[in-house]
Amino acid sequence: MKRKTLIGAVCAGAVAIAAIAAGFAHASSFYYEVVFYSDASYTYRVGEYRQYCQNDLYIVTPQVTGETSPYSIETPIGVCPGLGDW
Repeated sequence: MKRKTLIGAVCAGAVAIAAIAAGFAHASSFYYEVVFYSDASYTYRVGEYRQYCQNDLYIVTPQVTGETSPYSIETPIGVCPGLGDW
């Protein structure tokens, strides 16, 4: 009985670790549109960039159009590799 319990616990642990690793791998493959705003009111756009997936392999971050600021909104727009933009 102890052996079955131990085997079950080991299997459950392995599944949990695999699920966590898959979650981290998936999360890192999102790419974003980032919009920068002039202040905390998020009213005036001062800059932006839009990442993209190149050759279904790499996430490319182009130069910012306009200016950067500490006030920004990141919106996920796709997954790489994957189906491309949503």
